[in-house]
Amino acid sequence: MSDKEIIVYSGNVKEEESEEELETEPISKLTKPSPSRKGLNGVKLLTEMYEIFSPSGSEHAMATYVSTWLSEHNIEHRFDSAGNIYTKNAIEGSRRILVNAHMDTVASAPADIIMEKRKDDIIVRSSNNQVIGADDKNGIWSVLRLLTDKSVRVPLSALLCVSEESGCQGSDFAMENHAEWFKDCIFCMTIDRRGNTDIIIENFDIVLSSDTLQKQLAEWGKPFGLRTTEGSISDVSNIVGALEINGINLFAGYYGAHSGAEYTSMKDLAKSYKFQTELMPLIHNYFTANPDKVAFTDTQKSYNWNQSYYGGSY
Repeated sequence: MSDKEIIVYSGNVKEEESEEELETEPISKLTKPSPSRKGLNGVKLLTEMYEIFSPSGSEHAMATYVSTWLSEHNIEHRFDSAGNIYTKNAIEGSRRILVNAHMDTVASAPADIIMEKRKDDIIVRSSNNQVIGADDKNGIWSVLRLLTDKSVRVPLSALLCVSEESGCQGSDFAMENHAEWFKDCIFCMTIDRRGNTDIIIENFDIVLSSDTLQKQLAEWGKPFGLRTTEGSISDVSNIVGALEINGINLFAGYYGAHSGAEYTSMKDLAKSYKFQTELMPLIHNYFTANPDKVAFTDTQKSYNWNQSYYGGSY
């Protein structure tokens, strides 16, 4: 297979085939998806993904799970030779919004997942002091829901990446070899930030959104108690730089990333998803009314890797 070849999946994968593929993956723990993932839009979907051990470079089981989920929802999708997944929702049209998350984690061993019910929340964490991979399976959870949410009337494209935690290698490969697949995208929304307050409009290496859009994003975030701020490094850096569009990295309701104390607040993840669904039509309308503002090239910052901190986007 050449580096630029993409394999297309039509959405008709048989359950027994996907399980067989999972069983052959040589890692210490695998999770066979539930008999049907249709309707798994809440905590069950999330915990099934947490139970899949998918460190950088060994994302096959997670990618198989996502592929099976997309197939059961009749969503055509593609793999490139690096393992990234490309797909779209059912809404036709140009001026698409690109939604992005990554499938790999920094886990060193499988996590045993437990849920703790609080008065107004559900906390999901591990019982064996292992990384659960909320960074960034919470982002994957959001993207899968957005692709199938009938209330979303905006055309979406999606890029689900490998090897973000080892230096954004998956998104770098995608942009180097397959950027044309996103030529009709006007904005990138990466969902890969800790907590419940942040709209990242600048990373250490690159400015993600223009000054005018930054001010607009701040206004849109106020009703949710959100703030625009700076982050570290994430896949959105590669994407906006290659496509020359605006973008953000959005909070995803996880805490303590890259540690055995990592946990997710379902209340905060739901808050993120609610904001995503309200933000997308605002963004789409904004760039429809202002097509001259789609291109954003003034993105580079003075940047010294030796003086920076690469810690993903948590």
